[in-house]
Amino acid sequence: MELYYLIIIEDSNNRQTGPTGATGATGPTGVTGATPTISIGTVTTGTPGSDASATITGVAPNFTLNLTIPAGSTGPTGPTGATGEVGVIGPTGDTGPIGPTGDTGPIGPTGDTGPTGPTGA
Repeated sequence: MELYYLIIIEDSNNRQTGPTGATGATGPTGVTGATPTISIGTVTTGTPGSDASATITGVAPNFTLNLTIPAGSTGPTGPTGATGEVGVIGPTGDTGPIGPTGDTGPIGPTGDTGPTGPTGA
């Protein structure tokens, strides 16, 4: 047997009063049993534009309410914020090792011959 529960929320500030009518007959006694408990299960974010949904699982008197709530659409990009302060310059690191000696370059061209010196005595 499945049991369904109806929750009624009433706004006590919006009631209207009228003349009191005759009292009706007492209705049949309802089903008795344990008071139901409802726990929140999963709350999932759906895709933007999708429908919200809810499922109730479990066996009386213990039920679980699972919800899917659609995400809102992405809003506009906000303005660019102010530039932050420049950070402190860190210490200089250690000097690296000396690299290997490079290859010897080619021999250059021979220069011009200079002037002849004075004859000796």
